[in-house]
Amino acid sequence: MNVIFLDIDGVLNNEKSFLRMRDDGTYYLVRDYINKDLVELLNKLVEDTGAKIVVTSPIKHKGTNFLNRMLTNYGLTTHIYDVTPISDDKYNRGGEIKRWLSECKESIEGYVIFDDSPYLFENSDEVILNHIIFVDASTGLSEANVKQSKNGFYLK
Repeated sequence: MNVIFLDIDGVLNNEKSFLRMRDDGTYYLVRDYINKDLVELLNKLVEDTGAKIVVTSPIKHKGTNFLNRMLTNYGLTTHIYDVTPISDDKYNRGGEIKRWLSECKESIEGYVIFDDSPYLFENSDEVILNHIIFVDASTGLSEANVKQSKNGFYLK
């Protein structure tokens, strides 16, 4: 099984997703907005690799049913397979991923971690660090990120 560990904010949205212009030219912030074009990139990656999606974002506490409903509204054509465990240390996303991998009952062929927050991996070991593709939050998931993830090292 291939796995995509997915952060949502900064990966499935970007600066354009958050800001909207009012008629008077001022901007306002939109919360919980997902960019459909970025979801389409994720759909294509899942289609090409057969990967399962495991959400790592803080919103994971709402569960897979909520995440599936939310992301389906933005065009996700697959389902969220799982979420990583919630730990006491919210700044140790790498540890949460490592725990998920160790508790997974299925054989993992390859995995990639898409995230925009390097500080959440400062205490991670080399095994985890070698599977991260840091996404530029100003643009969100990019064609280059997707291409890199399919190079054979991350996703088989």
